[in-house]
Amino acid sequence: MMENIVYYSDGRIDFSESYATAKIRNTLRGDLWYHLGLNGSVKNDGTMLADTATELVKKRKDAYEAAEDMLMVLDEDNELSPERVEEIIADMQAQDIWDEYIGVTMFVLRQGI
Repeated sequence: MMENIVYYSDGRIDFSESYATAKIRNTLRGDLWYHLGLNGSVKNDGTMLADTATELVKKRKDAYEAAEDMLMVLDEDNELSPERVEEIIADMQAQDIWDEYIGVTMFVLRQGI
């Protein structure tokens, strides 16, 4: 299921539109938005009213932007390739303690190639 989680540049987390049926996606979105509160306080349409007390949305947004910056540097250095991105991700995963929001970073890096 983790491969069906998507992150948006504004820091929100959601499920891929291709995951399961619309009914299942909507149930899972309800869990993300209302029960777990992973997108802060949201309206029924998913519009964020306020971040979580621990600023989860802001921190995911920051990780998203940092990963975009990594892609830009790799591109400027002519090092942006699927192999290089997978090498970077493998290095991240090889750490004993993973960085916070590594899932966001890996998602953006994989989307950028």
